[in-house]
Amino acid sequence: MIPKKLVLLVLTLSSTILYSQLNYPLVDIHVHPDIKAFNSRDHVHYNLWEKIDHECGADKMAMWMINGSSEVPKYSQSNYASLMQGGFGIICHSMTPMEKGFYKPRFLNIKKKGPTTVACMSGMHMTTYLMRSKEDIDYFPILKENIDFIKEGEKKSVDLEGRSVSYEIVKNKQHFLRLAKDPDKLGIVLCIEGGHVLGRSLQKDDDSEKDDFRETVMDNVWKLKGVKPLTNWKQDYLEHPIFFIGINHFFWNGLGGHARAFSGAQSIVFGGTRGVDEPISPLGKEVVKTLLSKEKGRRILLDAKHMSIDSRTWYYSYLDSLKQTGETIPLIYSHAGVAGLSMQDKEFIKKDKKGKNKDSYFNRWSVNLADEEIKRIHDSNGILGIMLDKYRLCGEKVAQMINSAEPGSQELKEIYIKVLAMNILHAVKATGQKSGWNILSLGSDYDGMVQPFEFYDTAATLPNMALDLQNFLEQPTDIFEVFTAAEVKELMYDYTAAEITEKVFSSNALEFIAQHFPE
Repeated sequence: MIPKKLVLLVLTLSSTILYSQLNYPLVDIHVHPDIKAFNSRDHVHYNLWEKIDHECGADKMAMWMINGSSEVPKYSQSNYASLMQGGFGIICHSMTPMEKGFYKPRFLNIKKKGPTTVACMSGMHMTTYLMRSKEDIDYFPILKENIDFIKEGEKKSVDLEGRSVSYEIVKNKQHFLRLAKDPDKLGIVLCIEGGHVLGRSLQKDDDSEKDDFRETVMDNVWKLKGVKPLTNWKQDYLEHPIFFIGINHFFWNGLGGHARAFSGAQSIVFGGTRGVDEPISPLGKEVVKTLLSKEKGRRILLDAKHMSIDSRTWYYSYLDSLKQTGETIPLIYSHAGVAGLSMQDKEFIKKDKKGKNKDSYFNRWSVNLADEEIKRIHDSNGILGIMLDKYRLCGEKVAQMINSAEPGSQELKEIYIKVLAMNILHAVKATGQKSGWNILSLGSDYDGMVQPFEFYDTAATLPNMALDLQNFLEQPTDIFEVFTAAEVKELMYDYTAAEITEKVFSSNALEFIAQHFPE
């Protein structure tokens, strides 16, 4: 075990070379750099450094679907070149084999224009086999292929604006510490979004309660923990640890209920209502307990994002039971917004639908975090990544301001910075103490089909966001009707604006990973 003081010392020994406009490396704890490249691999072979700018050519039959996703970038937001141009030193690279529900939406003729339409909605050409298969899909082989895809270009030097740069996948804590202070290397921490990777799609046949499904899922859990080889007849044990995994995503996976994330129109197109708001399953409980155990294999931490309220309530009670034995597991939400409410508030308990945010500055859907949950993150020394989806971070009151403002205007930029500051400050307020600033980080979810702030739509532009937030905090004004300028100052405690920005965009995440990454 490396002493914490030594960890902090190493992390502050950054190179004197400026990371873009900042003097520290940026860190993102939830980003999808390969999602467009990997899912387009049947059609074109992109590498992780390339900027993908997808051309759209669908016909009128599905233009209403395309228009509904018009604010989702079709270009890559977080290719490795963009990340390094933005001064990123470490990222939690979230692998998420696309769920079958995305490949076979309703109202699309898959044999004709379906693949083109999906590509126009997402920027992904989509793998032909998954688009056309009528059977359920095993996801774990796709995950293994995804890992190989990332490993393919590891340590290969690339010329980036006259600099020789490369990336390395983090192997252990000591390796992480070396990468964290090397400005010419991007450190890749492998993470997974969605427990569907452990099993099958369950869209044609839901056999999630059968013994063979449980055996498949648990066998894959042991593979991720490094106990079993990834391929049954080989000795290909997972070399690079998975740091954390979320057991839920958008569709039912047999492990437990998920919070609603689709809008009404998206739910009609994709379905995905099965499992919404349901509790965790017995198998899901077994998976969580096994992932967190250190008795056999590496511990894999759990990302609670996308869990239903019932599922995460069980998870909190399980963490409480572990704490009584002297073991504190950090609570992770890798990419989220805050609801601005207590879990007991009737406005939070309401069913998630469009009207729930009508009279709110915050997004109150249960996929976001209630005050008690933020306090739990704090009390567990956990981490909260603020996602950069402009509508996930605000309610209708702010969304109307965004849509009314002149595109490209200073007014619009100021609204966006206030949205970001509003979520961050409320998280600190929910903890009730200065140390609330220690849990906050960036979890952009870039390339995860988010709707970004226009001025900060790629990783390369995020230093500008950090500086704009810093400038706001140096001379704060009222944030809508949520915080007065005086309240903003009070919630900063005695931190400077520069110290806060560095904590959120860099040091909190660096310290968290250094503390919890496997030896």
